[in-house]
Amino acid sequence: MIKIVPALGGAAIAALCVAGCLVRGEPYDPYDPYQPGPTADLYDGCFASDVCFDSECWSITVAYDDAYVTDDMCTYECDSDADCDLGGYCLEISGGTPLCFEPCYDDLDCSVGFACVADEFGYDPVCLPW
Repeated sequence: MIKIVPALGGAAIAALCVAGCLVRGEPYDPYDPYQPGPTADLYDGCFASDVCFDSECWSITVAYDDAYVTDDMCTYECDSDADCDLGGYCLEISGGTPLCFEPCYDDLDCSVGFACVADEFGYDPVCLPW
């Protein structure tokens, strides 16, 4: 069984959530020449929200049969599949925050650290931490 479970953000508990936790970084300052701008596209891996273009960095923890796996992904909250760019799916698992997830056919469609997983709840395959 695959389910998304609460994740911890930062060194302390930032928030408890079912689909994931928002990972905040330093705010992006476009006038600071030493601060890099956003570098991660939608559904890419990330380490803080300021690296994501037009999305936020969410920490996603997935419970597989024998392990918990956590990774961070640029995504955003949604109400339906129509809200998700690039053909993404809006998934709310176990009453958690609905987030957009990248559709996939195989692991090569997913960012590093993610795999193409067919969900047991009837969803089409999406990229999840692996």
